[in-house]
Amino acid sequence: MKNKMSRKKFEIDPKLLYRMYWIDRMSTPEIAKLFNISSRTISRALKQYGIRTRTIGEAKLIVDRKHGYPMAGKKHKESTKKKMSLASKGKKKSKKHCQKMAEIFKGPGSGRWRGGQFISRGRYFVWVGPRKYIQRSRIFTEMALGRQLKENEVVHHIDNKPINDDNSNLLICTRSYHMWLHSQINKYMRRQENV
Repeated sequence: MKNKMSRKKFEIDPKLLYRMYWIDRMSTPEIAKLFNISSRTISRALKQYGIRTRTIGEAKLIVDRKHGYPMAGKKHKESTKKKMSLASKGKKKSKKHCQKMAEIFKGPGSGRWRGGQFISRGRYFVWVGPRKYIQRSRIFTEMALGRQLKENEVVHHIDNKPINDDNSNLLICTRSYHMWLHSQINKYMRRQENV
């Protein structure tokens, strides 16, 4: 007999859910917080009761209005667009303006911010500043050592799984030793395949 985890059944009045989602314009995370459940459960309930979910454009409009953007949901007239285009043509942006715009669209201020971590080539990278990401294993190692790694030091993952950044799995070595170590591991693996 399989041991199944029982999911707690969530019940909500469909009319209440519709009112909260469409009339009060609450997001699924906001509704979920009220009931102390996950937003995924609210999404399932919307689907179960046949309540249409918002398009990205509708959701953006609600967020813009909540933040008080004056042009939320409005479009410029063609004549206004032309005037705006002509007004900015040929004008150089100041260095201060460019820096300010860079701060808005990068890092935690960005609407695309996802916590400052991503996985690339099987390794975690962590955001440490504008346009600067560092391997998470280096950060953990430096924290454990209480100093920054030297220029010629690298972090080796003992189990050969670069996503496992547990301190017991990290080994500090020089670049040359690290290359030698991987060559020995590769030789061993080839021998094992031939046996």
